[in-house]
Amino acid sequence: MARTRLRPTERIRLTRITGRHARRFVPPLWGDPNVVRQRLGDAVTDVFFDRGVMTFPALSPQHYRKSIEEALGPVVKLVASLQSEPQKLADFCAQLEGFIERHFDGNTVRQQFLMTRATKR
Repeated sequence: MARTRLRPTERIRLTRITGRHARRFVPPLWGDPNVVRQRLGDAVTDVFFDRGVMTFPALSPQHYRKSIEEALGPVVKLVASLQSEPQKLADFCAQLEGFIERHFDGNTVRQQFLMTRATKR
């Protein structure tokens, strides 16, 4: 069964999963061209956007979860902070795996991204 790529709303869901356990929520608005334009403001010209899909090989959703627990900064910090709370850590891992499963197909996790190119003034 083919899975959909990680849309901006899905990235927000991932951040909510992480934020719920970290007791804070910062939406990943960098995936929204309007937000990027606003944040860059008048400092740039010729703003260009394109979308693409990154693929990450993984043996399973659990394998991918383990790899991001060891390499993805915010997840590394969250897992470390939950070491003394095993039930909360287990809940986070289960939610993260459930999220990954929706984007896992054929030993690949697919994640959509927004590329921004601009000329600095």
